[in-house]
Amino acid sequence: MADLNIAVVAPPSGPLCDFCSQPEVHAVHTCQDFVHEKFKTEFGCLNSESIGSWAACRACDELIQAEQWERLLDRSVGRFVELFGFEAPGLRQHIDGIHRLFRQFRKQPC
Repeated sequence: MADLNIAVVAPPSGPLCDFCSQPEVHAVHTCQDFVHEKFKTEFGCLNSESIGSWAACRACDELIQAEQWERLLDRSVGRFVELFGFEAPGLRQHIDGIHRLFRQFRKQPC
């Protein structure tokens, strides 16, 4: 099975939310770099590497600030399905693992 590096390319209007890929950035969350295990699908493997800060749209940032992690996960998975047209088995668990690492490695404001 080949490794696939799937990237969502930002539209000309600006950057994307790293949680749901909405073309809006309301807040930036500073985070240490981390790597998560590869996610295997019938199309290949998706690499999961986080380098630097995470951008969040208003809706995702509100969920982060309220620590509504399950709702953030629902939003992220739902948008993935909207954008790519499928939900591979294990996708929800994979995204949840990435979000858990985000929570672990994000730097809280002073």
